[in-house]
Amino acid sequence: MAGPAGSSRILERRAADARRIASLRAYATAAQAHDAVLDVRVGADSGHRLPGIGLHAVSPSPVTAADKAHLQRLGLDHVRVDLDVGEGAGLGWLAERAVDAAALAAGIGAELELALRWSVRPGPGLLRRAASALPRTGLARVLVTGTMSAMAGAADLREVRDALRDQGLRVPVVAAAGDHYVTLNRGWRHVGPADGLAFPVQSGVHADDDLSCIESLEGQRAAVASARAHRPDLPVSVSSIILGAGGPTDDPDPRQSDWFGACWLIGSVSALAAAGATSLTYGGWVGRSGLPSQGIAVEASVPTPLLPTYHVLRELASVRHGRVRATEVTGTFPGLALAVRDDSQLVVFVANMAPRSTMATVAGLDGGAVSMRTLNAEPAVERTGATSGPRPPRDPGTAAAAAVSLGLAPFGVAVVSQALQ
Repeated sequence: MAGPAGSSRILERRAADARRIASLRAYATAAQAHDAVLDVRVGADSGHRLPGIGLHAVSPSPVTAADKAHLQRLGLDHVRVDLDVGEGAGLGWLAERAVDAAALAAGIGAELELALRWSVRPGPGLLRRAASALPRTGLARVLVTGTMSAMAGAADLREVRDALRDQGLRVPVVAAAGDHYVTLNRGWRHVGPADGLAFPVQSGVHADDDLSCIESLEGQRAAVASARAHRPDLPVSVSSIILGAGGPTDDPDPRQSDWFGACWLIGSVSALAAAGATSLTYGGWVGRSGLPSQGIAVEASVPTPLLPTYHVLRELASVRHGRVRATEVTGTFPGLALAVRDDSQLVVFVANMAPRSTMATVAGLDGGAVSMRTLNAEPAVERTGATSGPRPPRDPGTAAAAAVSLGLAPFGVAVVSQALQ
């Protein structure tokens, strides 16, 4: 029988569940009852650059020529590959997998983010020997994750760093949580010698309905802010980021294959960039295992399916490492926005999280000529996981403007580009 404390927690959980059900019902009812309006205001420079963006490859096996071409167009900063260096790992296998991972990254013009993990503690010297087998070129960083639920020790970080430096490599060695931010938050004593921090994100770890996943975006921002507050001297990588409750090796959440997932991706990049993250790694966001068709059985005559998230990532490549501008989003239903400015343009991504069409206004632009494009140009988009169609042509542009209005389909994504004067 539950004691007073247990009974209190049960009652609190029931109350939270009741509020969640009421919120979801209100969201669904309002979607049918009211006109949808979304207002986006672009503000000042946030003080941060757009983080480097990469994908998590479950397997470093070679990709098809078509996939390689698609991935090259994304301008990815890195590809993540995990290496299990536990007791059962053979050095020959580790070296072979590391070489394959380096070839995969180099083939698409990206650097390699390697994660060293284990389920069984490596024996004496094994971690050092494993680190010595890593490729000598193309490494962006090495994440030392330890087990899924416990941080690697400070001695482990030093062992990996010493092995890399023995090869003449000055590669960042990152203290990384294997499962959730809470693992990092409990393990600050292990972080001392690290060159950076990393933790993963799973939006559905507590609840995975649509509204909960939208609300989880603020939690992503808060986690990065908390990490930076603990160690303001260290860069923060978020790796891997997944919509839903699964992990990188699980079947992807179906929403990652539709326009809800594309909208959520924009919100995730926006939240993490605003908080000051320096590197983002997304898992399962282009195809089944993080690359366009890895793990998908398709015949050679069938074109590689490109999901909506692919088109968002391709648009982000056009402002790679640009300055992030603050955005404020208000409206009848949830909406998300990301504004990035580089030397030649200001680009604003607008995502309609409502299950109905919405009229959006984007204000606070810089006054140059504006072009607008909706990535899902169809009048309605069903949540079926179907692959997206061809990229619609870009609007030829309007006269100089400080604000524009446009219509968005349900779970629609628009890109507003303004040439700088």
